Amino acid sequence: ADDDEDQILRAVETFTTRRIEARLDETLVIPPLPETAQRIIALQQDPNFDLQDLVTIIEADPAISARLMGWANSAFYGNGTPSKSLNDAIMRVLGFDLVFNMALGMSIGATLNLPAHHVSGASPYWLDAVYCAATMESLGRLMPKSTGVNPGTCYLAGLLSNFGTLVVGHVFPPQYESICRVIEANPTLPHAYVDQHVLHLSREVIASALLELWELPEEITIAQRFQHIHDYQGTHQTYVYLLQLSVLLLHSNRANHHEQVESLIKALELSHDDLDEVVQAIMESQAELGELAATLAQ
Repeated sequence: ADDDEDQILRAVETFTTRRIEARLDETLVIPPLPETAQRIIALQQDPNFDLQDLVTIIEADPAISARLMGWANSAFYGNGTPSKSLNDAIMRVLGFDLVFNMALGMSIGATLNLPAHHVSGASPYWLDAVYCAATMESLGRLMPKSTGVNPGTCYLAGLLSNFGTLVVGHVFPPQYESICRVIEANPTLPHAYVDQHVLHLSREVIASALLELWELPEEITIAQRFQHIHDYQGTHQTYVYLLQLSVLLLHSNRANHHEQVESLIKALELSHDDLDEVVQAIMESQAELGELAATLAQ
């Protein structure tokens, strides 16, 4: 990971010539971190914050506020009494950590436009993101407290799991269009190989570099960067493994990755019953997850 910056610069230099030949704009516009996200990160670092500080920030963004209320009142949390205020949703249902990370992820996601091109037949971006976030959060809640795993951080890592797609599609649209075409012609080929062919580096490297520039927690940037490195061992590897397992649980050909699933279960000290419990909860919440994904895509 220490070499990521040099790798990005070399890759950009490689295809800058192609951009000029195609009469593309030579300026790469990297969007700044949204103001809402900046305020949330600043508040997280303030040891003296209180509930009203968080509510004030979220209420300033009606879209995020409405999405959080809808999620708090969803069947996913099995809460019998609906929350009528953001204060109640935070205190009684979701909790500070989850709300912090949900709001942060939604704010970041809204910064970049969905790519104009997409892989034919692939699931919508936000649907994948929401499912992965809910799955990883659920797995995080099953981890022993001694591991220090934070379900809220798990949710954010899952929500941003495919953030590289937004970054590449937003910053390098011609190259992303080429990536989509190659993947459509080679549907069984992992996107990392196609990224390497077109960009000379993976989208995860680019996304993690941007998230690090925005000063997101290291757990998030590490999980983003190494989510496809199956033998990763290092800092925050638990979050990396949880993200890998979440993706595999949602994979349509999960049986083809039996050995990897077994390895991750063992490393995380989970059981097959734990996995069945999570999958069942996700299946029962498809309607709510779909609605949340639809609002994020607006």
